[in-house]
Amino acid sequence: MTEAKKNPRQWHFDWRMMVFAGAFLPLLVALGIWQLNRAEEKQALLGQWQQEAQNLEWPDLVANGLEDGRPVTVTGLYGERSWLLDNRTRDGIAGYEV
Repeated sequence: MTEAKKNPRQWHFDWRMMVFAGAFLPLLVALGIWQLNRAEEKQALLGQWQQEAQNLEWPDLVANGLEDGRPVTVTGLYGERSWLLDNRTRDGIAGYEV
């Protein structure tokens, strides 16, 4: 009988790969945890904004001052003059914005 051939894909210890994995694995785990915490913070902030939007009217918001990042909806009338902004895309179609 002949000797069994050695598997060419046999694992060999490489200290460089172990150092690389040992250095970056904790970093990547920490970044993943940070990302999950940030998502929770954003959900809480969004819930707070939605709650305040239902409870407060516009004069109350202006009197209390506006915070950065707070969504605002404004209604009104167009003025006498219009501005055309060229090379704007919407739904993949180029055109103008008024």
